[in-house]
Amino acid sequence: MFQNENVTVTIQKDKCVSVFKIKGELDAFSTYDFNKFVEKIIPELNDTIIIDMKECKYISSSGISSLFNMCRICNNLDIRLTMSYPSKEIYSFFKTVNLHKLIDINNVMS
Repeated sequence: MFQNENVTVTIQKDKCVSVFKIKGELDAFSTYDFNKFVEKIIPELNDTIIIDMKECKYISSSGISSLFNMCRICNNLDIRLTMSYPSKEIYSFFKTVNLHKLIDINNVMS
């Protein structure tokens, strides 16, 4: 688990899938520590990682950069990365920066 005053990230693991649940705001105040957490934990995880954005209220450009970092790490380790339940606004932001071309995004919320 990763937590600071703006965001909490919990991980649920089973045999083949790990789910990152992001709750709160992934912004400039949380991304440095989030990146350190991701760099440490991803090599210990399974074949597929799902980022659950259902409870992510806001993501800044720094947060987007952190997700690009996550993509890079997963690609280097041959781990499949997908995302579920971003809000319509967050998904629109992802499309603007072409993140949707690097991560499969499912179940966009309205």
